[in-house]
Amino acid sequence: MSKKDDLALVASALRRARAIQASLAALALAATAFWFFLWQAGRLGAEPAASLLTLLVCGATGWLAARFIALFRARLQIETSVVYETLKNFPGRIQWMFPKSVYLRVGAMQLEAERIIFVLTEDGQALRIYGITKTSSPAMEAALRRLAPRADFGWSEKSQKRYQQTVGLIVR
Repeated sequence: MSKKDDLALVASALRRARAIQASLAALALAATAFWFFLWQAGRLGAEPAASLLTLLVCGATGWLAARFIALFRARLQIETSVVYETLKNFPGRIQWMFPKSVYLRVGAMQLEAERIIFVLTEDGQALRIYGITKTSSPAMEAALRRLAPRADFGWSEKSQKRYQQTVGLIVR
């Protein structure tokens, strides 16, 4: 694969993460509107405690909506994101990359929610690539190995110690 194809794969993962953030923002906005409607409808003749509780929930969902919208806007331009720019223009700055799985626990079941690839640079920056599905993970890892061939890939005690000695950043 060419560098352009590898970067397109990274961009698609970043776009997937952005779409999830947009969905969460829309859901939080809808919840805010719903709770505000309930507060307005129950304001006349309702108990003050219930009205205050509904208003507090409305404020909390509004705050969540604002946070998700801010995240969405911050990552709006995929091609100008720090991780994309680093992989495209400065792959030599990358020292270590490793994948990590994020799990969702539902009762006794544990499900893999998504994979995140951490990209650590020579100046101590810890960048993350979100939006990687379980099925696209091997292709993404291969693309990142081609984009930054000098970087260590994968988690190991040896890589962690080397990175901490070089940069001084403690990675857990």
